[in-house]
Amino acid sequence: SVAGRETAAAQKRSRWIRRGVLALLVLAWVLIGLLVFCFGERWSFISALYVITQIVTTVGYGDLLPVRPGMRTFMLVYVTTGIVIVAGIVTAVCDALVQKAEGAFASRLMNHRRRQGRKRSSAGVKIRYAILADFLLFAAMILVGVVVFGAFGHCVCTVDGKTIPNCDESTCSRLGVHRGFVESFYMSVITLTTVGFGDVVPIGDWERGIAVVWMLVGCASAGNFVGAVARWFANEERRFRR
Repeated sequence: SVAGRETAAAQKRSRWIRRGVLALLVLAWVLIGLLVFCFGERWSFISALYVITQIVTTVGYGDLLPVRPGMRTFMLVYVTTGIVIVAGIVTAVCDALVQKAEGAFASRLMNHRRRQGRKRSSAGVKIRYAILADFLLFAAMILVGVVVFGAFGHCVCTVDGKTIPNCDESTCSRLGVHRGFVESFYMSVITLTTVGFGDVVPIGDWERGIAVVWMLVGCASAGNFVGAVARWFANEERRFRR
């Protein structure tokens, strides 16, 4: 009916308005952080965006810290606002994109099963395929971290958990040690699970620039993998109680 179409159109406009407001809110929050970090702390644009990504993903390496007067007060408000409001929005968007890719892969596995003439898949089989898809994407993101930060990586300023004296971004190539595949694998797992010890971290703007996208997608894939495993346990518990 005409009334039904008008109602649907109004609901669609309302959804787009809400999405627009949320997008502007996220953009404003990011821009405020970039301005304050770039001009207040004298960080580069990439380093400022890298710290903002750590806040959103709750990785929190602690390799770049506010030191200027008043910055801790600003960070108190900025981080609280980011975690409560912005992080949920950004995480939801990343999760939706990751789930779309994982869902497409799981559907291909299900179609392959049907082409082989197997019987109709149960809920448990679908969940197992979802776990496989989630795990493969999570493993792929870890592999990306190992290859990028191990094969083409920089150096580290820590040895056996101890910081090398006078070693920083400008002197790391001279005083630090090379970050190999083992250290990169360790950093990838610790980062994407949002533990973020901070003893092995991306060094330099180009590594931090890659880490911005890598952390967002990787942390989302890790969360989806954990969620899929939790759904499998819940499904098994329901099946056991029958």
